[in-house]
Amino acid sequence: MTDGHIMHYRGDRMNNEKKLRDAVPYDFTNRPVTELQSNRRLTIEGCRGIAEYTDVSIKIKTSDGTAAVYGRGLNITYLSTTAIIVEGYINRIEFEEWR
Repeated sequence: MTDGHIMHYRGDRMNNEKKLRDAVPYDFTNRPVTELQSNRRLTIEGCRGIAEYTDVSIKIKTSDGTAAVYGRGLNITYLSTTAIIVEGYINRIEFEEWR
């Protein structure tokens, strides 16, 4: 496999994604995707709803459990049936009941 080193692939995107899927033993298909940009913006694709919402904490339901976001000045700037964007000063993220 990779013996602990980061893998670098060249070529078209689909070929790279197939190589990466083959190299990673865990199936990430249909799992929530979490992206954190600095400590100011969190995006979760695979959102199933909001369990709690204040300016210091937001609990987001996903298929794998709940993502609890803590900080100050937290705002939901985007929400759809499958995705959420939280902005503000994010201090901590906890994954509760995560599979």
